[in-house]
Amino acid sequence: MWANSQRNRVRRFCLKATPGNLPVIGVKEFAYVVNMDTARKLNLFPPMQVLKYAETVN
Repeated sequence: MWANSQRNRVRRFCLKATPGNLPVIGVKEFAYVVNMDTARKLNLFPPMQVLKYAETVN
């Protein structure tokens, strides 16, 4: 079940609210993940600075 606040957000979006009337919600947590298998297949290699900050490298 959705909480009331989620219903209200969906309702605002569906009613074509203008961007200025939509609330901005900041991200509190995030994870930086580097998928090295995909990087190798694409022949792309992230710099060491990126790998230092990655939470997961697989």
